[in-house]
Amino acid sequence: MLTGLLEFKEKLKAFYAKGGVYIKHFCYFLLAFLSMFIVSRMIGGDGIISSPLICIALAIICAFLHINVTVVVTTVYIVIHLFGLSLELAVIALGVLLVIYLLYFRFAPRTGFLMVLTPLLFYLRIPYLIPVIAALTVGMTGIVPMVCGVFIYYIVEFASTYSTAISTLDADNALQNITFIFNNIITNKELITIVVSFAVVITMIYFIKKLSVDYSAMIAIIAGCVTDALIQIIAFAVLSVDFSVPMMIIGHVAAILIGIIINFFIISVDYSSTEYVQFEDDDYYYYVKAVPKMSVASRNVTIKKFNSSKDHRGMVHTESYEIDEEEE
Repeated sequence: MLTGLLEFKEKLKAFYAKGGVYIKHFCYFLLAFLSMFIVSRMIGGDGIISSPLICIALAIICAFLHINVTVVVTTVYIVIHLFGLSLELAVIALGVLLVIYLLYFRFAPRTGFLMVLTPLLFYLRIPYLIPVIAALTVGMTGIVPMVCGVFIYYIVEFASTYSTAISTLDADNALQNITFIFNNIITNKELITIVVSFAVVITMIYFIKKLSVDYSAMIAIIAGCVTDALIQIIAFAVLSVDFSVPMMIIGHVAAILIGIIINFFIISVDYSSTEYVQFEDDDYYYYVKAVPKMSVASRNVTIKKFNSSKDHRGMVHTESYEIDEEEE
């Protein structure tokens, strides 16, 4: 099975090497389209902005530009939808998003895919995979886009859950409306708990993965997901937040399995062939642990070739010979 996975990994690398540009554009398109389509479905609305054709058109534009363009376009798309529900909600959301994006563009401007991916994973009910992906791909920097993505999702979820109540708020009592919206977004106990637990998990996975121990990445993923589950279960119980323990356990188990698979495709090493090297120079002794990467063993392939020729009498003569070649 391991050999089959390694062969599949090599085929994926070869496939990406041939069409990497087109694959990247397609992934950008898919991320942009799903982000805006999910927003339109969650918030609702009958205007032209909610049309799937608008989502497709904007996604096509985003597909050929930097991922940060997708972040900005998606944000504008969300704010336009929120204006359709409530002016106060749109203003508060815009203010929160501006603060978030100032942090994002200052500290993690190259991790936009995580910010876009985070609300999608929440919508797909596998949010516990977010800190695992963040830690394995970008490390500690992933905390910033993770926080941004979590806030975006909860703003959209609040608009979806309270769309009827928001649309019927008294326009003359703006202060009460702002207080209601602010309390349900900024002081959301579930949101704060998830942000804190995900930040702890990203930090744990990042540092444990860097340890010089066998299977450090696998240990890091398991330890991070178990810690995340414990933090959320304890915090939700203390804060009286409704949650399902069985679903949370299933979600974290799924995150562990998917995380191990992702790590295998990022880097796969053979700990059974680990070597230790010791050497010195004038100032230091060096102790080096060398762990080889897994690779598919090459195979000998026999190719049989046929050559045909005519002699001076017009007779055809055929000869064959074999060539041994190595196939990766």
